[in-house]
Amino acid sequence: WNENRNDFHDNSDWHDAVRGGGSAQLSWLPTGSAHAMTTGVDGSWTTVRSNFIGEPDITDFAGFVQDEIRLTERLKGTVGLRADFHSATVAVSETTLNPKVSLGYALGATTNLRASIARGYRAPSAIEQFVSTRQYGFQVIPNPDLEGEHAWSGEIGITAYPLPAIPLSYLDQRVAAAVAKLGYTIEPTPQARNSRRYQDRPA
Repeated sequence: WNENRNDFHDNSDWHDAVRGGGSAQLSWLPTGSAHAMTTGVDGSWTTVRSNFIGEPDITDFAGFVQDEIRLTERLKGTVGLRADFHSATVAVSETTLNPKVSLGYALGATTNLRASIARGYRAPSAIEQFVSTRQYGFQVIPNPDLEGEHAWSGEIGITAYPLPAIPLSYLDQRVAAAVAKLGYTIEPTPQARNSRRYQDRPA
């Protein structure tokens, strides 16, 4: 919930907004397979009541799927696709597809090469689409036909972990023992405890 009220010399704008949402994700890691699948959805719903924005109801929804593929012992690739949907009352709805492709190559136990390219999307906000007010002598007019922003990004880099692995703490050892009963193992990671090598990170 968000509320704002102005007391300027040229306006007395106010607005109330309520936003709710959620997300869900499912991962599939078949034993013995070179694929690791991840899929999910997320969405949010916003209701605005304002004297300078109007009373738009806004829906943002997205679904995504990703396949992480171990191509060789050292080479791992990831392909993914995200579909975004943005809708608001008295405005144009928009659907966009945003792909991602990445590669990670392990030069050694502590050095990795990585490269990726992806397309991103940002939906317009209620302020950007619907505001109609006057501030500091300027008249601001709404643009309900405003579309979202799209951008391509790419990355090429190398990651190295020159420091030795940090030993597991007592709690980590207890967790590792419990996980081992399920047939999995936990090992200390190089460098910082909260870092993960590129080929082990989700996209």
